[in-house]
Amino acid sequence: PFKTNPTIHVHAEHQMYGDKVWKEVAEELFDKVLLEGGRFEIWGHAWEIEKYNQWEFLDDFLWYMNEKMKEINYPRDPRIEYYTIK
Repeated sequence: PFKTNPTIHVHAEHQMYGDKVWKEVAEELFDKVLLEGGRFEIWGHAWEIEKYNQWEFLDDFLWYMNEKMKEINYPRDPRIEYYTIK
């Protein structure tokens, strides 16, 4: 009942990203959602993030998302945890 298709999987060796690292693909897809609308989901397992030393990349990507949201002046409410871009 809770199936979803996440936009990006935080994983250093994911084959579906080809020659790109997940962070590059995530930035492209996030920008596309900002331009065209839609939904963006990021997911990963903490043990994989730790095993493949991806914490810094994840942190960088979250900052990237934050800066992009500031650029479009998206309303902020600390009580809201889920955003859908229309």
